[in-house]
Amino acid sequence: MKNIQYYVSILILSIFIISCSSDDDPPVPPIIETPEVVNLDIQDFIWKGLNLYYLWQQDVPDLADDKFATQSELNTYLEPYAGRPDDLFDDLLHAEDRYSWIVDDYVALDQQLQGGISTTSGMDWRLSYKNSTSDDLIAFVRYVMPDSDAYDKGMKRGDLFQKVNGQQLNINNYQLLLLDAESFTLELTTYNNGTFNDTGELISLTKEEFSENPIHLVKTIDDDGKKIGYIMYNQFLNISDVELNDAFGQLKSEGIEDLVLDLRYNGGGHSTSAKALASMITGQFEGDVFFSRRYNDKLNAYFIEEYGLNYLKNYFSNTLESGEAINSLNLDRVVILSSSSTASSSELIINGLSPYIDVTLIGETTSGKTWGSITMYDSPNFSKEEINPNHTWAMQPLIVESVNSVGFNNKTGFIPDYELPERVSTLGTLGDPNEPLLAKALEVLNPSTKLGPSKWNEDFEDALEYFTDSKKESPMGNIMILEERELPKAIFELELF
Repeated sequence: MKNIQYYVSILILSIFIISCSSDDDPPVPPIIETPEVVNLDIQDFIWKGLNLYYLWQQDVPDLADDKFATQSELNTYLEPYAGRPDDLFDDLLHAEDRYSWIVDDYVALDQQLQGGISTTSGMDWRLSYKNSTSDDLIAFVRYVMPDSDAYDKGMKRGDLFQKVNGQQLNINNYQLLLLDAESFTLELTTYNNGTFNDTGELISLTKEEFSENPIHLVKTIDDDGKKIGYIMYNQFLNISDVELNDAFGQLKSEGIEDLVLDLRYNGGGHSTSAKALASMITGQFEGDVFFSRRYNDKLNAYFIEEYGLNYLKNYFSNTLESGEAINSLNLDRVVILSSSSTASSSELIINGLSPYIDVTLIGETTSGKTWGSITMYDSPNFSKEEINPNHTWAMQPLIVESVNSVGFNNKTGFIPDYELPERVSTLGTLGDPNEPLLAKALEVLNPSTKLGPSKWNEDFEDALEYFTDSKKESPMGNIMILEERELPKAIFELELF
C-alpha cells in the first residue's frame, strides 16, 4: 500500500514539474527551412553570351531578345540546368551548328588556341574503317612531330596499328584508348593485298605538353631548271606568322616560280594568319577585300549603323599584325593539297584567293566549314578582363560566317580539281617529289616534269572509308578563330530586361 502511495506521489510531482516547465519556458519557434540558393553564374553567362554573339541567335527561340521580361524569368528558365551547364549550351545550339563547343578549363584552352600547346604523344593519325561490314578501325600515322615522344620512339609516317593496349580499335573504344589515356601501348601492323597483319612489335607512348611547329616542311624543288616552292603548313597560329613570313622570304630568295601549299592536315586557326598567308602568296592585291564577315542580324545591323559596311571587311595587307613587312611572292597561281581534314581558315585561303588568282586543288573535298568563332569568358564584356574568379568555364561559339570578295562560300566543301585520296599502301614521304599528291602537283605545274612519275593514273585499291583523325578530335580541329577588334562598349550597355 505504501509502495502504491509512493508511486502516485512521484507521478503527481512529475506532472506538476512538466506543467510548470510548459508555463515558464518560452515557446520554441517553428523551424523554417531556408531554400537553397542555386548558383547560376555559368548558366547566366552562357545564355547572355549566346544571345549577343551567336550566329543563329535570331533562329533559336530560347535566345530571342524578348524571351524573358526580367532576370527572375531568365533564372527560372536556367534553374533546371543547375550543375549541367554543358547541357544548356547544347540545347541552345542551332541544328546547323556542328562546331560550337564549351569547356570547363579555359586555362588549357588558351594554351592550345594561342600557343599551340597541347597534350600529345606527337603522332598525328587518321582512323578508317577496316572494311565496310565492321565497326573495327585501322589507324595510320600521317606525320610525326619532331622531338616528340613518338618521334623519339621511332614512329614515322605510314606506320599502321589496329590494337592499343591489346584491344582492337573500334568506333566505341577509340576515344578511351587513344584520346583519354595519358599513355598507351600500340602494336604495329602491316598491310598486304588488302589484309592487315599484326607484327608483334609494341611501342609505348606517353603524352606530354608539346608545342607543335605548324610549319612542318619548307623546301624548293628544282624541276629541270624550274624552281617550285613547297610548304606544308598544319595550323594557323598567329605566334608563328613571323616564322612563316621568314619561310616565304627563303623561297623568294631562292627564286621560286610556283608554289605548292600543303594544307591536307590543316584544320584551321587564326583568321589573321590566313590573311597574312594569302598576302604572302600574292602581294599585288594590297588593300583589296580578302574576305568579309557576316554576324547575326542584331550585330550586323549594329556594326553597319555605327561603323559602316567596311567594318565587316578584311583586306590583303603588306604587313603582319606586328608591323613587319610581308615577303610576298606575287604569284598568279597556286596549287593547294587538300583532304577532308582541310577546314576553316584553310578553306578561307582557297575561297579568298579564288577571285584573284588561279587556285588548283588536289586531293579530297574539304570539310566545308565557313564559320568563325571566338573564345568567350564570364566577364562583363566576355573578354578576360574582370573575369569571374569562381569558375573556369569558357565557350567557343560560332559567331560569324565568312564570304569572299564576291560574296561566295561553300558549306559542302571545295571539290578538288584532281581527286586523289591518300591510301595506306602508297603514302610516300612528305616533301618527296614521288609522294602521290605532290607528284600530281608538279605534273600540273610542269607537264614536262622529269621528276618522279605521278601516281594519278595508277589503279589503286579503293581507299579505306574515313572515320576521324587526331586533328578533328582536338579543340583546334576545324576552327577559325577571329581576333576581334574590341567591340564597342555601347553594345554591352544595351539593357536586356
